Amino acid sequence: MAAQAHAELQRAESSKQTIVAHGQLCAVLAAATGAGASMLAASGVNAPTAQSAFVYAILALIYADDASDTAPGPLVWLAIAVFDVEGNYLVVKAFQHTSMTSVMLLDCFAIPCVLVLSKFALGAQFTRLHLVGAAACVVGAALTVFSDVLPPPWGAGGGAIDLTPAPHPLVGDALCMAGAALYAASNVMQEYLVRDLPTPGAFLGRLGVAGFCVSVVQAAALEHRQIADAFWILASDDPAANIYLILFVGTMVLLYSLTAQFMAKSDAAFYNLNLLASDAWAILFSAAVARALPPPLYFLALVAMVAGVVTYHSRPSPTAPPVLGRARTRSAGSGTDSPLLSRPPSVV
Repeated sequence: MAAQAHAELQRAESSKQTIVAHGQLCAVLAAATGAGASMLAASGVNAPTAQSAFVYAILALIYADDASDTAPGPLVWLAIAVFDVEGNYLVVKAFQHTSMTSVMLLDCFAIPCVLVLSKFALGAQFTRLHLVGAAACVVGAALTVFSDVLPPPWGAGGGAIDLTPAPHPLVGDALCMAGAALYAASNVMQEYLVRDLPTPGAFLGRLGVAGFCVSVVQAAALEHRQIADAFWILASDDPAANIYLILFVGTMVLLYSLTAQFMAKSDAAFYNLNLLASDAWAILFSAAVARALPPPLYFLALVAMVAGVVTYHSRPSPTAPPVLGRARTRSAGSGTDSPLLSRPPSVV
């Protein structure tokens, strides 16, 4: 019995480590996606909705076999596609009005949004350790930004973040917070749907179709001029823009695929906590290219985020157990899937 209990404990610890590694891989891909989008914009291609349409189209093609029906209904898929597309669009637009520093800080607004939505929409049971871990990750994200803004010796003196005056900071900040809230809604809906569908691919295939339709309509209405400019840039003899587009689309497709698999094993709040580390990975990549150590505050930020992730994940997932294939608890006598599993009384 003792040997069996020890083996079960080892399996549980190994599973926890795998989920944390999975989340950090998503953070690395998010950083690579941001780099691809930035380089693509710098090359003159600036049509974010049209760029996203490529991503949704590829997802629809890859996971077409898994998306055999439209349950739970076309309106649900339209809603999550709108949240996803508009979240991407608003954050990109925010860069045109406010500073990169503000956008990086206000991205953290997705965390409280996810916590609140998970609490009321999924019945999440957050413990104090969950909240402490989330707070530590947010502090770490803020320190990451400050490590690039503050002057030496603690900071890099603004070496990697553009500190030029923002034309409309309040507008940009509002756009970023709205985008973060839409991301949160999309992630919470994704967590619920991924666990209620036979496979993560079923979610991705249907999201790809709905997201492509929304993106094409919006791009045709708002980005026809940018699309024309992008066409001539991509058709030129310089292959750089095409390489950046492939980098952006490829990393985005991988990120969506790994995110759906992550949601099948963990929860939306923990996913967003892991994504906060993408800024830290971006700074580390920049330091590697420049062959210079990041500033001391960066390492303090990294410790805070790692401690926050470990603390949060030291407790069981606050939402439903990660069981796929419509294995949710059924309402007594109703014969229909209940959106929530029976849980002990709320901790917070």
